[in-house]
Amino acid sequence: MLPKFMQKGITALIKVVKWVNPVDNAQEALENLQEHFTLTTYEIAQAYQNSYEDALTAICLGLGKKSLLSSRIAEEFSEEVKQLLARHSYGDTKSLIQGCQALIACKESLFQGDAQRLSEKELAILVNDDERLSITQLVLTQLQSLDCGKPHLTEAVRAFLSAEELLGRGILFFFHERLRQEPRVARTLQFLQQQGLWEDVGKLLREQTAWQRQLNLAEQIQPRDEFTVHTSESERLIQQAVGQWKRLSSQHPEYTKLMLGGATLLSSTGNLAEAEKLLLQALEKAETTEDRALATFNLFQVQLRGHKFESALPYLQQAIALVT
Repeated sequence: MLPKFMQKGITALIKVVKWVNPVDNAQEALENLQEHFTLTTYEIAQAYQNSYEDALTAICLGLGKKSLLSSRIAEEFSEEVKQLLARHSYGDTKSLIQGCQALIACKESLFQGDAQRLSEKELAILVNDDERLSITQLVLTQLQSLDCGKPHLTEAVRAFLSAEELLGRGILFFFHERLRQEPRVARTLQFLQQQGLWEDVGKLLREQTAWQRQLNLAEQIQPRDEFTVHTSESERLIQQAVGQWKRLSSQHPEYTKLMLGGATLLSSTGNLAEAEKLLLQALEKAETTEDRALATFNLFQVQLRGHKFESALPYLQQAIALVT
């Protein structure tokens, strides 16, 4: 049986979108996985080992470690680390780099598997699993039990890797990129996408980021956003894109991020009612304090613009309470 923290990565990748008939479609997804998803647990463990190393290497890059051989994808994730550092103060980044580099040596002890394919029961768990767990905390707990990990997992390193699910998001980011390049997995995902059962969440997130950059919109909704210049075509395309994001399963790890970004875009078009709905959905599913704070602050801004002054103030108070 795959360890829980390894199972979660594959579940997050193949998590299907909302469907009309869950039982029949889940069975269809399971049958397709049985036919095409032929990776052994050993191959999955190797992919995790490399992704874990890639994540920590990119985190060190974001912390300021110099590298002449960094890849485009490593630099992409390192930008998220830099943004995290801009939002929070972590003091001595040199000790964080040293701690993260030392933890790389644990990869073979942390992720292990044999030469057996996933059983029908294990595949069924991947399709039907709705349990929400923190991959970061699952991995850190494993590291704490290993001789190679415990000495380097200081309170400062643990706090940093836990912030905004940094380590877990990094592992998933590189793990999913690796699996997408595996032909046996690619065929499975292509079929699920053709059947309307799967969305490329990485593509959706890049699309969202492109819209926000193009319109100069930050994560936090700003009063100036209402002056964003839109054409009827840009409004139509944004509405179409957000509609696609909303089809994602609410259990998907990136659901909250997509709803927050979608609300920012919709509010800039003046569609405050729909933006408020997305923010309430994001708040309901948010797993981190940062996401809850962002959702409540943006709800304050949206309600303020809608002249709902009495209901706006509690959201502002809640956002302040979450960040202090």
